[in-house]
Amino acid sequence: MPTLAFSVSTTASSVPALDNYFKESLNTRDGLPHNTINALAQTADGYLWFGTWEGVARYNGREFRIFDRSPETGLPDVGVRTFHLDQHGSLWIGGSRGGLVRVKEGNWQAYPPLGVLINRLLLDTQERLWIATEGQGLFMQDSLGQRFQYLRADGLPSEQVHSLIEDNDGRIWVGTSDGLVYLDEQLRIIQPMMPAPYNSVPVFALALNEQGQLLVGTERGLFLSTGPTAEPITVLNNVPVSALLFENADVLWIGTIDRGLLRQHGGKTEELDIGQGLPNNRILALLLDGENNLWVGTNGGVFRLRDAPFSTFSTEQGLAGNFVRSVLSHSDGCLYIGSSRGLSRYCDGVIDTIDLSAVSVTGSRCSA
Repeated sequence: MPTLAFSVSTTASSVPALDNYFKESLNTRDGLPHNTINALAQTADGYLWFGTWEGVARYNGREFRIFDRSPETGLPDVGVRTFHLDQHGSLWIGGSRGGLVRVKEGNWQAYPPLGVLINRLLLDTQERLWIATEGQGLFMQDSLGQRFQYLRADGLPSEQVHSLIEDNDGRIWVGTSDGLVYLDEQLRIIQPMMPAPYNSVPVFALALNEQGQLLVGTERGLFLSTGPTAEPITVLNNVPVSALLFENADVLWIGTIDRGLLRQHGGKTEELDIGQGLPNNRILALLLDGENNLWVGTNGGVFRLRDAPFSTFSTEQGLAGNFVRSVLSHSDGCLYIGSSRGLSRYCDGVIDTIDLSAVSVTGSRCSA
């Protein structure tokens, strides 16, 4: 059935509906080595990087180049679990068998492997590399390459470490399979003093908002922490969160373990899942590229969302009817839309229906 589609400009307060985004999926049929996309990154040269269980895929927008185990890469195994793009523009790669590689301006530098799956990497402001592992705790590699290990005996709630972030005060927050802790300036492991819903549960994702407050994504929901001793605020309850990404101060993208992709804006939570084109409901990574494309790593390939130049309006958005016969741009700044079921007016992002029985005509000027 015909609907109305036209170009609209968006402002900071105007966010396109999810249904109006251009959607595209890429998978092994398009050249990816594997459909599980564990990690996403974009380097300064514009290349997009996808980490998979069958190697690293570099994408130039048209084709993929695959990097796997070889003397060039130094990777001990093809499986790649995580990326970290540091403040110097280097791309760190962590592998399924503990491979650790840094890529800078096309040069691959391998470090001694750890022999265990690496879940996350973080180069902090003190140039210390933090390495989260699956079963051997947390490692810190200093600028000289020396490594120090943190285990349960040192205060970790679990030796399965899933997430890392540095806050604005230099604290290193560590999400484990059994709760959240942080390291202070003396690199001592501290547990948050306030009892919190993210204690004793898997913490998979961490992010900082514009105010420097910590968002904590867990198996049981999403929570906002305003400080180590503050009582957390529940943002989403009973939603298993796997990835977090701020598009800007107002828009938060949330990847979930089994419920697809969520977007929060203006107090509203929207959902996009396989029924709306997502290749798989398990989200593993999120990336906003330099052109504001959102890339979503899933278990079924990579998914791209781009703000389309056109928005579509139908009766679901408030049109009187879906069969549009005429459109008029008025000097009052509104758009008037005539359909088989009446006249609608589009003003300031809002569609309403005009009651023609209440309209008077004076000369060529109409007023409602």
